[in-house]
Amino acid sequence: MINPPNPPANQNQNKNAAQARPKKDVVLAEGQPFKLGDLTITLIAIPGHTPGALGFIFPVKDKGKTRIAGLFGGTILTTNIISTDGLKQYVQSIAHYLETAKKMKVEVEIQNHPIFDAMPEKLSKLKTMKPGDPNPFIIGTDRYLKMWNIVSECIQAEIARRAGSSN
Repeated sequence: MINPPNPPANQNQNKNAAQARPKKDVVLAEGQPFKLGDLTITLIAIPGHTPGALGFIFPVKDKGKTRIAGLFGGTILTTNIISTDGLKQYVQSIAHYLETAKKMKVEVEIQNHPIFDAMPEKLSKLKTMKPGDPNPFIIGTDRYLKMWNIVSECIQAEIARRAGSSN
């Protein structure tokens, strides 16, 4: 496949200038459930990766049974782009998120970075599931909490490594 040549930078600027800025139609904030039809999403503030990052906890259906899913919307895959203060805030955000995840019994794990949680393999398993096969996204509350505690411990190790290398 041949890629078309890149237009001059000023041509892109003119094109983008003509586009209207999107209008804000809703502001999401922790403590204010967000409703989409019959679905209510619990929002949890999780700064550290990005200011304003949110985690989402919401019900899903699996074979007619209601399950609780969690999406931590700011997974850090590479720590080198985050300041030490940002990493410390991220550890606090994980702890804060897990308080709600534990109370709500999150058992379905979904990520915003599909390489983090083997998403392609899970989707492949869904396509070939037979009746009675376990849903690959349902990992149970204990495993869900353990996974995020391990992420927190890894970030804490990076914070300690940085502190040790600056001495």
